[in-house]
Parts: sequence; C-alpha cells; structure tokens
Amino acid sequence: MVRAGPAIRLSLLLLVLAITPAHAAGGASSVSGDVAVPRVVGLRWQAAERRLRAVGLRVSISTVHVDRPKGTVVAQRPRARSIVRRGALVRLSVAVPVAVTVPDLVGLSSDEAAARLRALGLTPQVVSVHSLEVAGTVVAQEPAAGVRVARGAGVTISVSGGPGP
Repeated sequence: MVRAGPAIRLSLLLLVLAITPAHAAGGASSVSGDVAVPRVVGLRWQAAERRLRAVGLRVSISTVHVDRPKGTVVAQRPRARSIVRRGALVRLSVAVPVAVTVPDLVGLSSDEAAARLRALGLTPQVVSVHSLEVAGTVVAQEPAAGVRVARGAGVTISVSGGPGP
C-alpha cells in the first residue's frame, strides 16, 4: 500500500474544500455546471420563480386546491438541496383556494346560519332588514345557495328584525 505524503493530502483537501462550498451554499459548482436546488416551499410563486431562475433553473407551475394562502408554493420537485444540471426543470405546486358550496340558509336562525358558514370556513356578514318573518330569521342570502366560493369568502345573510315602523 502506498501512503500519500503531506503535500498530496493537502492538495486533496484543498480540492474538496474548493468544490464543496458551492454546493452547500446553493450555488453552481465551477467544476461540473451543476447547481443545488434552492428551497422555495413557503414562498409566493413569483419569488420562487425568480430564485430558481437566478441559479439557472427552468420552472414549471401547477396549481393544487389546498387550504393555504393563494399563490404560495406548497411543494417542489426536485427537493431543496438536490444537485441538478444547470437548466434543469423544477416543478412547483402552487396553492389555490379550496372552493366550498354555499348552503341554503334562508329560514334558519341567524345564529345557526352563522355557525354553518363558519364550519365551512366562510365569513358571515349579518345585515338586519325589516320583514314580516320572525325576528332573527334569515330571509335572504348573497351569494345564493349552491354557488361555489373560495374558503374564507364572505356570505351576507339578511336577518329579519321584525316588521318595520
């Protein structure tokens, strides 16, 4: 077995140190033209795209219905810190709001209608109106029952305050 002298060991160590930091920092390797994929999950898609293009990667975007803020990157492939060729394609999954169907609320009590909306992730907006219906009863709603809206959307319920003056 041949033993490497101190000069050879030092040369090998310097070579390893010269290559490794580029990959660890997410930059390009000056030796191979490869890049480390930056972590972009959690960023807005525009910022993620800029970050990936800045290191020489191409971007493909698809949308997924998840309960996360609209436009947020929820997944990336290949994963962060993967080493890929410059010009490789990174696929991003971007959140779009989950759609829910507005229930029929007319005839319910104001409290029951508001509870049903909150259970679906919708925001009740109560308006009092004069009506011959029993006070506290929902007499109208906007949007109408059956319409699909994004989770978090407001639904206006018109609640009877009883007959007018």
